[in-house]
Amino acid sequence: MTLSTTSVLSSGVVALALVAGCASNAPRVDAPGTQARAVCPGGSVQSDRELAGLAGCRRIQGDLAVSGVTALSPLAALEAVDGALTIRASSVESLSGLERLRSTRGLALEANPHLDDLSALESLETVQNLSFVSNPRLSGPSGLSQLTELDQLVVRDSAFLSLHGLEGLTRVDSLQIQNNPKLISLRALNGVRVSREVVLEGNPIVCGRLGVLNGLTLPPLQLVARNNFSLRAAELKHLRAPDAAPDGIALR
Repeated sequence: MTLSTTSVLSSGVVALALVAGCASNAPRVDAPGTQARAVCPGGSVQSDRELAGLAGCRRIQGDLAVSGVTALSPLAALEAVDGALTIRASSVESLSGLERLRSTRGLALEANPHLDDLSALESLETVQNLSFVSNPRLSGPSGLSQLTELDQLVVRDSAFLSLHGLEGLTRVDSLQIQNNPKLISLRALNGVRVSREVVLEGNPIVCGRLGVLNGLTLPPLQLVARNNFSLRAAELKHLRAPDAAPDGIALR
């Protein structure tokens, strides 16, 4: 029996359709090298052009230091940084681009003159060291409500009015609040039950009436409290070990 050319063509079309149908249900195979973008090496980037090279990365191995950029949008796929993420001397106004970031060993925001919005960090669940230094337009750490434990919290030379946004914290091993001329309240940290070191220095208008680490179960092993002119000794009494030194340093 001889098949016509039309029949052969029809059979070919059907075969192609079946192959296409099977392919649509099969796992997608990416082009060589595409999947490797899921994990990228850390390092230092100093421009928007260099940061664009990290587009598509879901995890950074090691530390990532970002400076001199105007936007963080190339990091839109980023979910984890194995080391520390530092954003320094940038022109960003917000952290838009970090909406998917869930964990990093450290997060440092330093000397970003236009930064005033941290809401992109609302997915961040795990960080060990958190640092805010010299971000003159940033009035507080709102956007970090999922954090419960920190090895270290540093707020230095900031424009913070309060620490609202950190109410979920229950452990901060080392707390360093220094040289914050606008800081009024530490109430957000009243849920902290454990802290080994507390440094409160150079915060002239912090008011103790709303509480200063009132939830601590034990005094810290080390306390430094100096030049907080609106804080009264009685408001810090629960932070002092029995052998507290009169100069504001207590060691146990």
